[in-house]
Amino acid sequence: MAKYKETSMGAIFQNRVEEYGDKTLVIWKNQGKWEEISWNKMNELVRDLGLFLIARGIQPGDKVCLFSPNRYEWWVADLAIISVGAVNVPIYATNSAEESRYIIENSDAKMCFVGTKEHMSKILEVKPKLPNLGDVILFDVMDKLPAGVVGTRPGPLMASTDVFSIEVRGKGGHGSRPEAAIDPILPAAQIVVAVVVTDSGRPHPRIGGLTVAEVKGEDGLR
Repeated sequence: MAKYKETSMGAIFQNRVEEYGDKTLVIWKNQGKWEEISWNKMNELVRDLGLFLIARGIQPGDKVCLFSPNRYEWWVADLAIISVGAVNVPIYATNSAEESRYIIENSDAKMCFVGTKEHMSKILEVKPKLPNLGDVILFDVMDKLPAGVVGTRPGPLMASTDVFSIEVRGKGGHGSRPEAAIDPILPAAQIVVAVVVTDSGRPHPRIGGLTVAEVKGEDGLR
């Protein structure tokens, strides 16, 4: 029997973790070598990052941007964001600095994950125009981080699957809130869990929301 009622993507993920445990979920290439990440390990990363978000003041309903190419860390960040009841606002990986600023400003995002140094530079370029944007969190390794940027890995010599969770835990910690705070938020089916941005050739992108029911395919997309 499922541990959680599957009314949120966080709850669905937790039920699959219970089901598959140490089975491989992700295979990724780390410095030329393929490495596996199990469902349990992914859950550990998601919980650590979720607790980091809570410690940084992210509340249910807050918007968090995700500006990165496809990589397993994108999935970790997405699951962490929705598991604490916040809303993921993806920014297309090839968007310009100005396009990114428009999305962050109009979604009122409070934090932004970035995949590479290039993505980080674009956000830092427009950050002075975004007074509500807090931390910029970098997935890639960088020896010296600019002001306002949080690193998820202290250096290239350590195993990234471990460093991701350890470094995030060190940059904000679990705070004073208990482990139970990361248990999946169970919102109503019509609560927005993700923001969709489309341009369709328009001067500025259109921003809309996806509910839990829509993500699960239980409702037609608006």
